[in-house]
Amino acid sequence: MKRNMVLKATLATIAVIGAILGGVYALIVWEGSSARGEAPALEATVAQWLLYHTVPAEFRAIKNPLDTAAGSPDVSAGQEVYRNKCELCHAYDGAGKSEIASGQYPRPPDLHGDIVQRMSDGELFYHIKNGIRHTGMPAWELPDRKIWQVSAYLRNLPKVAALSPHASGSPPVADVSYPASTTSLRR
Repeated sequence: MKRNMVLKATLATIAVIGAILGGVYALIVWEGSSARGEAPALEATVAQWLLYHTVPAEFRAIKNPLDTAAGSPDVSAGQEVYRNKCELCHAYDGAGKSEIASGQYPRPPDLHGDIVQRMSDGELFYHIKNGIRHTGMPAWELPDRKIWQVSAYLRNLPKVAALSPHASGSPPVADVSYPASTTSLRR
């Protein structure tokens, strides 16, 4: 009798796991692998939760040791590092609207948006230094001071970007449409 109950419980567990895996597979196939669409809300929520929990607690508690006041030499130095390393994907104003970003999945985040601005200084430092797996965010081999400077710049990004030479309008983004000969290849 007990043996039958254990066997039934095992088969039920296998069936439930199989159904869950089948559902996940169907969802992935249904959404496809294109990088053109936006992430569904559930995927974005799970990704943010995972991103938060991948940062060790001791990093989340760290405060930026540099001067983070707008106009400070550290913020200016961070802006230079940002221009050289980050602007290509995150755009001059941090909004993530660049030619490269338009083809990435997931898209680079809006750096002056709530999600990034709510991160602690230590989280920003951790993500810049170590990168973020399964995204286009690389780990940067920069001295810690330069990473803290970028973090200080990101805290002041909305103010500093407004003073940028591009503030009157976004720099032009190249047309990334397909040539006519490849339209039959698209779905």
